[in-house]
Amino acid sequence: MEEKSVMRTVRIPLTWMRNTVCELEPARMLWYSTGRPWKLEEQEWKVLSWDGISETMVMISGQIRAELRVVKPEEVPEGYGCLRLRVRFENMGKEPLACFAGGISLPVCGKPKQKVTIPHMIYNDNPSADPERIVPHIGDEPGKGLIVEEHRLPIPAVNVEWRKKTGYPFLTLLSLPRVETGEDEDYWSLGALREEDGVRITAASGVLMFNGMKDVFYGGRCTPLSYMKGYRTLASGESLKKTFYIAWGVGKKEGRGYRNLTDLGYRVLKPRLEPFHSCEEMIEYKRRVLDSRYVENEKYAGYLTFGSANSFGNISGRPEYFLYGWTGQTIKLAWCDCMLGLEAEEKFRLKRGMQVTDFFLRNGESGTIPGLMRGYYMIDTGEFRGAWNDKAAPLSSRIQGESIADCLEVMLLLRAHGIDIPAKWEDTVRRACAFLMKEESRTDKGLYPLAWTLDGKPESHEINAGGMPCVLALAAAAEYFREEAYLACACMQYERYAVCHMDTFEIPFAHATMDARCEDKEAGLYFFVTAAKLYELTGRECFREWGKLAADWILTFVYHWNTGFRPGTPCAEKGFRSTGWPGVSVQNHHLDVFFPTYELYRFGKLTGDERLTQMARVISGAMTQGIATQEGEWGYTIIGEQGEQYYQTNYFQVRYPAILKYLEHYRGGMQVWNPSWITAQVMSSALKFRYWESFA
Repeated sequence: MEEKSVMRTVRIPLTWMRNTVCELEPARMLWYSTGRPWKLEEQEWKVLSWDGISETMVMISGQIRAELRVVKPEEVPEGYGCLRLRVRFENMGKEPLACFAGGISLPVCGKPKQKVTIPHMIYNDNPSADPERIVPHIGDEPGKGLIVEEHRLPIPAVNVEWRKKTGYPFLTLLSLPRVETGEDEDYWSLGALREEDGVRITAASGVLMFNGMKDVFYGGRCTPLSYMKGYRTLASGESLKKTFYIAWGVGKKEGRGYRNLTDLGYRVLKPRLEPFHSCEEMIEYKRRVLDSRYVENEKYAGYLTFGSANSFGNISGRPEYFLYGWTGQTIKLAWCDCMLGLEAEEKFRLKRGMQVTDFFLRNGESGTIPGLMRGYYMIDTGEFRGAWNDKAAPLSSRIQGESIADCLEVMLLLRAHGIDIPAKWEDTVRRACAFLMKEESRTDKGLYPLAWTLDGKPESHEINAGGMPCVLALAAAAEYFREEAYLACACMQYERYAVCHMDTFEIPFAHATMDARCEDKEAGLYFFVTAAKLYELTGRECFREWGKLAADWILTFVYHWNTGFRPGTPCAEKGFRSTGWPGVSVQNHHLDVFFPTYELYRFGKLTGDERLTQMARVISGAMTQGIATQEGEWGYTIIGEQGEQYYQTNYFQVRYPAILKYLEHYRGGMQVWNPSWITAQVMSSALKFRYWESFA
């Protein structure tokens, strides 16, 4: 066959690409580079052969022979098109090629209203991120962009949505991971580059770009670090190969293109995981930690946020305190004690859980504004405040919402078992809800602020999702008190949040991870949990749809595959698997257990969505890992302890010198930082599965 150039106007003649929203052109799809830094340039490929039966094209440029094979998947999902691409680069020369990089790229035009989603990294370019902190961005300047390691992506894919008169087309490129040894050469990289008229989805054989800087990755504490391991050396006759999936479709509403990520990821990667421990074992492990954290005297009762100093517990260097909500979850721990006491007839546990709840509801109000709650109780000084290190600190809306919602869960549990609820509890909860129902407690957009000043005014009026737990508290109050006013206010508030965040996703969920100030899983988490609760209470279709939207969004933070770990690290030695583990935020790229597994399972059952129930099973199983099953395991002296951070990628946080000896950096290490929310999240979910659902 006579050689001929493949012009940019020539498309691959794919039978299945008819009537699609994208165009695949070989000269713009396949690329390679030699030398440092790598360059993404279009080669003058020449066609050597084209097999219309196998849909395979073979091309050559210089001494690189490239093969592109297109396969239609056996199962084509309803609502969008999908193809599987197999790419192979081979060094046909006699000499080795050093500093080789190659890959595939898909240019996507349509700059107006273009939205890029890279799971855990980019959500519409992270508009809520603190401009004073370094976090991932693609940017607006041509040539800038973000390309990250496969193992940094819970779903190794990039989705782009843009606007046309007919709707909102989207295009997704998914890289099929191939992990064999856990060494660096096992992984490719994926991201997006900014161009004059849009973006270019880009997959590479390992080279990186962080915020426009080539050969750089993102480390802990917002630190860019050099990375040169992405380059390959191709010996004569050696080849590199990779499998990709391309999916495309057209949405009716703006901002929903990201949902293709979770659907495609689930279909292609098929996440499955057998639990390392049974539900009963997990409850017993966490019971030990719960007991080790409980303290009381004639003045107070609660659970230490970091454990006692006479064991491996309070490694924070901070004074001892109780933290209600956020990383303390003191009332959720009280719920666990109450549940154990009721079901196992351990009366001391029921008494203990009620004492903890009583202490907060009798003493936690600010004393300046009725119903405005404080989140920290300092044991050494015997005072409530808004932060452990600041008496005058503003009071967090997230802590208020979580704590009141958790108190109502305790009250609902006790009432269901025929136990009278103290009038003082109900009075405090009513005052807290009355405060939330006042217009002056909200921002000028009608949302809750990140925090209130001590006189009950919004600290700022920036748009944020951090106050969504306050809406959850109102919904829980409606369930407990059976009063329409609470439910009406909860529905109204959710609709206000939906207008700001979910109509177009121009401003994604952000600012619930209180020390990060960026787009984060926990903000979307409360959008999901609250919508699921309101759907149960009202049956309204809008809450069903909002619940599904938020569920898909938070699932982009959940690993749908096992990354593997660097050989010799603790995670590698223990057989730790990342499948099912959630990440945190676009700033903090580690794994943690903060996720509504039971709520996801229940919502999936209510809506008949098997994917959601299956993902809940996988996530619940994932969280049975990293447990100290004997003294000294994972660095703990208390059996049942579990770390806050596991490192599946090139990321770590070095901040506290006291724990450096327990920290293994990069892809397989963990950090023993262990606030009490870890016990609260895992234990409460396990208890709900054990007593309220058949988890078969």
